[in-house]
Amino acid sequence: MFELSNLNDYEFECLCRDMMERILNMPLYIFSRGVDNGVDISDKSIHPSVVIQAKHYYGSGYSKLKSSLKKENDKVNKLAPQKYYVFTSVSLTRKNKVAIADIFDNYIPDISYVIDKSDIDNFLSEKENESIVFKHYKLWLGASNVLSLVNNQHIFIDCNELMADIEKHVNFFVKTSSYSTALTQLSKDKIIIIVGAPGVGKSTISKMIVLYAASKNYSVRYVSSNDISTIKNALSMDPDKKEILLLDDFLGQHYVNIRDTQPSELKTLISFVERSKNKKLILNSRITILNEAKERFLVFKDIIEDNETRKYLIDLDEMPIEEKALIFYNHIYFNNLPDEYFYHIKNNRAYHTIVSHKNYNPRIIEYVTKKKNYMSVCPENYTQYILDKLNNPRDVWNDEFRNRLATSDRILLMTLYSLGDTAVDTSVLKRAFVNRLAGETAIDTTIDHFNDVITRLNSSLLKSVAEKDKLKVAVVNPSINDYLRSQIKNNCAEQLAIIDNAMYVEQIDKVLLSDESIAHFIDKIYQDDFLKIATLENSAFYYFLKYVVKLNLLDKRLKSKVVLSLEGAYKNLEDSNREDYGIIISKFFSTEFIDAYDIAELLDFPEKMFKILKPLKMEEAFVISSSIVDLNNFDKNENDKLFEQLREQLVETIIDQVCIEVDEEMPEDASNIINNNYSRDISGHSYHYLTLLEEELWDKLEDNAYQKISDYIEQTHQAFGLSLLHFSFEEMKYYFDASGALDESFQSMDVDDDREWSRNDNSYNSDELRVIFER
Repeated sequence: MFELSNLNDYEFECLCRDMMERILNMPLYIFSRGVDNGVDISDKSIHPSVVIQAKHYYGSGYSKLKSSLKKENDKVNKLAPQKYYVFTSVSLTRKNKVAIADIFDNYIPDISYVIDKSDIDNFLSEKENESIVFKHYKLWLGASNVLSLVNNQHIFIDCNELMADIEKHVNFFVKTSSYSTALTQLSKDKIIIIVGAPGVGKSTISKMIVLYAASKNYSVRYVSSNDISTIKNALSMDPDKKEILLLDDFLGQHYVNIRDTQPSELKTLISFVERSKNKKLILNSRITILNEAKERFLVFKDIIEDNETRKYLIDLDEMPIEEKALIFYNHIYFNNLPDEYFYHIKNNRAYHTIVSHKNYNPRIIEYVTKKKNYMSVCPENYTQYILDKLNNPRDVWNDEFRNRLATSDRILLMTLYSLGDTAVDTSVLKRAFVNRLAGETAIDTTIDHFNDVITRLNSSLLKSVAEKDKLKVAVVNPSINDYLRSQIKNNCAEQLAIIDNAMYVEQIDKVLLSDESIAHFIDKIYQDDFLKIATLENSAFYYFLKYVVKLNLLDKRLKSKVVLSLEGAYKNLEDSNREDYGIIISKFFSTEFIDAYDIAELLDFPEKMFKILKPLKMEEAFVISSSIVDLNNFDKNENDKLFEQLREQLVETIIDQVCIEVDEEMPEDASNIINNNYSRDISGHSYHYLTLLEEELWDKLEDNAYQKISDYIEQTHQAFGLSLLHFSFEEMKYYFDASGALDESFQSMDVDDDREWSRNDNSYNSDELRVIFER
């Protein structure tokens, strides 16, 4: 009755554990390698009294099972459990069970301790165990009685196509939180519209829900053409007749492909389902196509807005890492990935890097685990092959970008990429996009392309983000940015187009990726209006200096712009750019730049110099201050005001740096103090004793601070005459939380339970990935 072949080895172990917990009325655990000593399931990790060995040898036969069990004998003897059970997906005769019991005669008193496929079927068929069956969804999704329920429906349309597709995907299916939420929402509302980006699993979830409904005696109504009138004609008018309707990609697979009459037909279909207590309707679509249809058909727009609460968006960013791991493992298991390839996935726990990758997408996982793809690389390069696809998923997005988007769609995506890697203010994007379109002679500017594209691509390739009361736009998956970069990097014409039509300096900065684009940009630097260009961060002066240094432009024709930029580059400087600013300013006070641009003239204006130097970090402050003092025309007496400002700046930068370094070392200092003073049970410390430890830690912090200050003073120019008298630890104390550091050290020394186990009950612990992969 129950198709155990649909389970991978981990899922089979979870089923065995759940069954034995019911039988023995006690909690059992699945352990990761290194903890289990070769045992799959037991009551505890150390000195277990109950051990269950799960052997998922479906299709392998009795002889291989017996051979494998003989190898377990020594391990069992070392553990010496009170009870030992063998679970297997193989069908056994009584004689087979007796032979297995004889292998473990010290621990298996009779053949009831050997549980085979027939025993599993009998147990799961009992009504009181129904909850276990539905927890392990693959048991009933692929059960023969469920499939026959679907296959034998006389009015069922295009049955073979749907069944072939379901049978193809059922093994790879993972009961994700998205599936559970969609199922719950359908149960509550009777109608659900599942939307999402390409490759996130919309169709798979829809079809698995259909099978679930079939197991509840719902008749399935489906046509591959998604002809709504055909679906309606197949429906029973009996309100008590249980029926579920699936319209997969109901607006078209790659673009809007519906007749003018379909919106009205859909409206009447939804109305019929709403009035019928035993009818359910599943619609799914790419969000891009859904949004375009809303723009093209007023009736359809009204339908979607009326059913907004029934729309469910599948968002991979919300998927737990453990679910991603299960999807990955399912593809490895059921695609029969060779052991030599799988070894390199387990080696150094590379699977963790893969499933936590920012560009993780089920479509990419499906791609890299197909035989024709993984066989293109040798086993030792397989992990890197997967990471390369995740880092640069060209094969996933290439078809979408080249064949399914309009020119205006592609231009907006390129413009968005040029403006930044994260969310961009909508008004900024619109301004940059409109300016780009103005330079495209083939674009019809009588159409509002911006709103059209934003609406069409929303939640498919783009998403809206609310940030500090501003609406912003970003790509839905970082891998899209990776793809766009690869397209721009290899396309000089696009680089030049972005440079020529840029509204913001940052756009230019992102596309200087070739000799041609750099040469084209240098010409613009000499133009009078360059310093007037808008910026998103910092100032145009900052970027001008950055490019002069980066391109090593030593040309007196640029002198007036250089001096003007030095005087204005500090304005609106982002804190994240302080380090780069320091490198730039340091370069201008090097010999070659001083000679090229007569920078020494600025020393006659202490107020200007102080503003220029104020944002510097310590290293740059040291270098530049020393360079200024070493200038031939610098006189400390004549420039006493600037000299004092330079020394004040050095003191501030040293304090900032020392506080950062001491704070980073504080946790280790706190732990050392506790270890050296407190050898008793950690959990018994008193508040009074903690206060004494705190005083000792403060003394340690003060010693560390003054030692570091002394080291930095030695690095400063002797002319500044810095000493410890210029610094006060009392003024630095507010940087540190000594009490908090001690509390954290105490907490980190608590003894954790070393038990590593998995429950597979929609909650996971940090070792779940090890349990899944290291078997």
